[in-house]
Amino acid sequence: MGILRTALYCRLSKDDMAQGDSESIKTQKAMLTQYAKEHGFMVVEVYVDDGFSGLNFNRPQFQAMMEEVRRGQVQCIMVKDRSRFGREYLEVGGYLELILPLFGTRLISVNDSFDSSRYAGTTGGLELALRNLINGIYSLDLSQKVRSALKTRNRQGKYWGGSGFYGYLPSLEDKHRLVVDEETRLVIEKIFTLCIEGHSTTEIANLLNEEGIPCPAAHKKRRKLGYNGRILEDEPIWLRGAVKQILNDERYTGKMITGTRESDGIRSNRMRKLPRDQWTVIDGAHDAIVPEATFQAARQAMQSRIRTVNQNTARSRKDNLYVCGFCGRKLQKSGSKELSLVCPKARNVSGTPCAAIHENLAKLQENTLSVVRSMASTMLEKSEKHKLSAGSTESQLRREIDSLSAQTDRLQNGKLTQYEDYRGGRLTRERFVEIQNSNQLRLDGLRKEIEAKQDQLDQMETESRQMDQVARQAEEIWLLAEYRPEVISRLVERVRVFDGGRLELELKCWDFTAE
Repeated sequence: MGILRTALYCRLSKDDMAQGDSESIKTQKAMLTQYAKEHGFMVVEVYVDDGFSGLNFNRPQFQAMMEEVRRGQVQCIMVKDRSRFGREYLEVGGYLELILPLFGTRLISVNDSFDSSRYAGTTGGLELALRNLINGIYSLDLSQKVRSALKTRNRQGKYWGGSGFYGYLPSLEDKHRLVVDEETRLVIEKIFTLCIEGHSTTEIANLLNEEGIPCPAAHKKRRKLGYNGRILEDEPIWLRGAVKQILNDERYTGKMITGTRESDGIRSNRMRKLPRDQWTVIDGAHDAIVPEATFQAARQAMQSRIRTVNQNTARSRKDNLYVCGFCGRKLQKSGSKELSLVCPKARNVSGTPCAAIHENLAKLQENTLSVVRSMASTMLEKSEKHKLSAGSTESQLRREIDSLSAQTDRLQNGKLTQYEDYRGGRLTRERFVEIQNSNQLRLDGLRKEIEAKQDQLDQMETESRQMDQVARQAEEIWLLAEYRPEVISRLVERVRVFDGGRLELELKCWDFTAE
């Protein structure tokens, strides 16, 4: 038969990596390369999908390899075992029994001692079907084992958080063990001492800023420890929220606290909070910065400071749409009779432009309501125009897609007939391959046309749904008689406030600036 043009295919999923899979990409490459060399195969390309699940075939390098198969450039595919090729048993069976034989491509699985050339003209039997089924079940079982392994790991009290948190750094000898960051130890001790002495979190923040002590964000930024850069200004400052977070963090007593959240399901990306009795709390996992008695004394000192809550200002933080136009922080309310909005930075740092913001809350809400009602009216007009223009275009696209899909179905059905003619000797191999290649080119063209038109239709339908949703929200806002942040926030991301009461509204749907 001659030397086969062979593609080596390697795959490693995220679950494999979490389990510490020894069959790394490097190991797979070395094994396949050696096998190909020893058995006289000519390797033309190595395809690698690193971090992709085997439960589907939407893998970039796999698709690139199959494109070369369709072009007749690859006559043999070699994998470490069939689970590297795929774990979804129905689709794997389809590739082994129909797709690869159509193009005369051979599949070799080294560890399984499997060679598809031995099953020419057959389905591969019960053994092959069972192996493919087991691979699919194994992938789901692996996900459950990974979750169990994470819980076991948490009970060992090891740290898996990367660069550490304020006050601690990963040990140079063991990255999963925390050591005290001596540069910040005294700052944390000072915060707890000031709290116990009776200082409020705002007073503590002011004292730290006056002494020029870098806040956690500034410390991370300066030390390049994964600073997220969310604060707009060059030099972040201490705020009472950061102080309160430190005072409430039990990890400073030497405890490792993990497992506070978990995913909703094995294949879900959504997380849910767990009650405290389900957390994993390990005492003495690392050196404490503050003793347990000091931590409890600070907590008691904070709880003992009874504040009179003004019901007019005690709203949910998410309902506060107003942020400082200079630094981006949420504005806070000030005053008792006539409430105003001020920037918290102005309370902690003198000489900042943020100090110029001192705006009457009622006036700001009145102006905001006027602007958003005007915007809502404009959105309703745009929605009506969009409905009139989009309807006919979407109908035409659907008709074109249906016509192209019918042509695709006819070609696909013809493949099986031609394969039966080939197996029955009514078509020569050369003629069969020629017809298949011709039909495949036509299929590729039709699929690209369908994909392009479907993308266009999906985009139009998405825009229509968004427009309908916006229209419903806009109508509700347009009918507002008073400022209601829980309604306005459905369209408005935030309201940036500058000195003199100037406003800039950032929308969730369109960019819009009002002054």
